[in-house]
Amino acid sequence: MNERRASSPALKAFEVGAIQLCSMVLLSGLVACGDDPIAVPTDLSEPPTASLILSPASIRQSGGVSVVTAALDRPSGDRIAVTVSVAPAPPAASSDFELSQNRTLMFAPGETSSMGVVTITGTVSGEDEPDRFLTVTGTSRLATRGAAVTTGQPMTLALTNIPDVCSGSSALDSDRSLVHRDDCNALLAARDELRGTAMLNWDTALAMPEWEGVTLGTFGVEKVALPYFELDGTIPPELGELDNLKVLHLARNGLTGEIPTELGSLARLEHLVLHRNDLEGEIPPELGGLATLEELDVSGNALTGELPAELGDLSRLKRLEVHYNQLSGEIPPEFGRMQSLQYWGAQHNQLTGPIPPELGNMRSLRYLVLRENQLTGSIPPELGRLGELQYLTLRDNQLTGSIPPELADATELQWVYLQTNRLAGGIPKELGSLNHLITLNLSNNRLEGTIPPELGGYSKLGYLDFDDNPGLTGPIPMTFVEIGLWRFHWYNTGLCSPSMPWFQSWLESIEDHAGGEVCGEGDFEAFSGLSI
Repeated sequence: MNERRASSPALKAFEVGAIQLCSMVLLSGLVACGDDPIAVPTDLSEPPTASLILSPASIRQSGGVSVVTAALDRPSGDRIAVTVSVAPAPPAASSDFELSQNRTLMFAPGETSSMGVVTITGTVSGEDEPDRFLTVTGTSRLATRGAAVTTGQPMTLALTNIPDVCSGSSALDSDRSLVHRDDCNALLAARDELRGTAMLNWDTALAMPEWEGVTLGTFGVEKVALPYFELDGTIPPELGELDNLKVLHLARNGLTGEIPTELGSLARLEHLVLHRNDLEGEIPPELGGLATLEELDVSGNALTGELPAELGDLSRLKRLEVHYNQLSGEIPPEFGRMQSLQYWGAQHNQLTGPIPPELGNMRSLRYLVLRENQLTGSIPPELGRLGELQYLTLRDNQLTGSIPPELADATELQWVYLQTNRLAGGIPKELGSLNHLITLNLSNNRLEGTIPPELGGYSKLGYLDFDDNPGLTGPIPMTFVEIGLWRFHWYNTGLCSPSMPWFQSWLESIEDHAGGEVCGEGDFEAFSGLSI
């Protein structure tokens, strides 16, 4: 019988306890596993047999595949055999596949192992992709830890069928052959689909340490970095088999197709960098299960759909870049749970709805870039709770309401861009307490009233823009002469500049200055009660 090895991302779920385990009575008894049990018969004389009853509540849909995890206690003997029947009759041809909990060790059917290896014998099915599905009709053999089995009317098991072409080849170091064999096979299975028409030197005739973009670690491949390699294929699902992968960097290529959901199986992944390709489809919600992920960059593609709320579970994520795509829908409030996030760039998409106040819980956030979307509603005052925030750009949206004075509580702010919205009301005087502020752009809004003289307290401010706010009136505060501005715009407003020679001299010293009229005596009389 032709022996091939495969593993399913859906089956890997039981390794991390994603499915509730059931307590069972072995041998000839029944097994209590919730309501409405489904009987699964056994009919084996050797090795020892067990009867299972699985409830629908213990069956989980994962990527279109129905999977149930069963915990089995081992009686005397090396193995337990469980008969799993999911089809009325087996087709004529069949093949053996291995499904392993430990990806560094694989065993042939019938072998005894202490590593929890599961071998399911069944029939390959599926006309379009005959190697991607297995209809289970035979026996599931397992060692000591447990088994993942399918049940239903009928059901197929999704597989990644990776032939072993690396064993005994020059690609493997004899001392580490068992450790690196699976990753070698996975990369070679992925090579042609990934590279497209590009050149990639992955081959069994070449030792893996010499493979382009591949970095080996103690227990397997830890890094695949191929930026600027002119790859024009697609991202293969086989990359999801690299159990020890920490870095996947495929940026600045010509990759097409969708981001495979199988990447959500990379339990040790820390950096996923896919920017500047031609990827389509949605961001897989499965990526929200990457518990160790620190960087996710899918910017500069053609991704559509909504931001998955599951990304809010990425508790270690520090950098999230989804900008320059075609993403739509609202910002999930679950994103506020990303306590480690420092940089979030989502500009130039089609995001709608309000800015969730929960974003004020992102206590580590330093850069918040939401410009060039279709966001509505007001600016949440909760953003003032972002004590580490340095860069805030909400420009080119449809935001309304007033500028919240609570923004001044974000005392580390240096760059604030709120232009091209529909903001109204006055400019809060509290912004004058932002001692680190370098840039403030409030142009092209509907602001009104006078300029608070407190804004003249900025010691570092160099860029100040009030353009296209006709409702702003009165003289420019004389305290502004204390600011070392290099750009000051106040065109198309109702503001005027004091006529004193020393003030006019200050205006002329500004490198990039565009403004309106000099104040007349009537202007000062109208605002004589103000401290300017």
